[in-house]
Amino acid sequence: MKKKISQWNLPFRYAMGFVVLIAIIALLIYAREAVKMLVIAGFVSYLISPAVILLNQNTKLSRTAAVNIVYFSALIFWWEFPPR
Repeated sequence: MKKKISQWNLPFRYAMGFVVLIAIIALLIYAREAVKMLVIAGFVSYLISPAVILLNQNTKLSRTAAVNIVYFSALIFWWEFPPR
């Protein structure tokens, strides 16, 4: 019978896990403006999600079409009446 040989030993795995964790943290710090914008975009999409559900349930539109209508309407509304 053949023995199952592990490619990497346990200390090396821990070291590489630590290096990857530090790299991810450094990337998040380096790209914090992009991360901030992604968080804001996610929050806004969460806020207007009930409008998508309402449009999807009350019409025969697909969810994709409802999302496009609501999101582009919100974008046009924000473009015309920006926050001050």
